[in-house]
Amino acid sequence: MVQMYHNLFDLYLRDCKAAYSPENPYDNLEVCIGRCESYREQLIGMVNLIAEVGGITRGEADKEIERITQEFCSVSVCNAYKTDGEVMVFVSVSG
Repeated sequence: MVQMYHNLFDLYLRDCKAAYSPENPYDNLEVCIGRCESYREQLIGMVNLIAEVGGITRGEADKEIERITQEFCSVSVCNAYKTDGEVMVFVSVSG
């Protein structure tokens, strides 16, 4: 079960990153953000389930949930997040 979780983690993260195109960053930000949110929730649920059935300890689960939260943060993946129905984008300004 733990190995399947790790496989899905990698697959989901690749899918999130593939949804973002740095060349055309505004084309599909909502898709990228949606994937990050959906996969994050799914993976957290998996980790909690694995911990409940004794596959990992609660401490290991907490650490893994923190890793999921960091890796599947839309700001980390596509420099944007969604709030109140609007997509907010972080833009770097060079001076």
